[in-house]
Amino acid sequence: MAGAYEFEGKLLVIGGAQRSIGSIVGTVQVATQDRRFRRGMGLLVDHRGSEESMTISEVERRVMLVADVGRHLSCRCAVVVGEYHGGLEQIASAFAESRGVSLRVFGEDVDAARSWLRE
Repeated sequence: MAGAYEFEGKLLVIGGAQRSIGSIVGTVQVATQDRRFRRGMGLLVDHRGSEESMTISEVERRVMLVADVGRHLSCRCAVVVGEYHGGLEQIASAFAESRGVSLRVFGEDVDAARSWLRE
């Protein structure tokens, strides 16, 4: 089942209530069919509102999914995870780069993620 998304200018923003990886994929699939979607949009996945407590490995899996999905949308993706997990950004960035995507992981600062995507 697809979750919430919105468009903010040239950004596709997926909300934080997404609980499963399948839900994120479903949301991206629905959003890309929306008439407002434009290829090349930045992708922001905001997990701050998630009610579940995610382990580092779960966050890593989601970041990797965003990198894979993001390569079809844009060359830039940001994931806001709430509590920052040290070292995750380096792992995720290296993985994403190998797929032609520039990806950054942010702690609580969704505004910094938006600014980075709009650079």
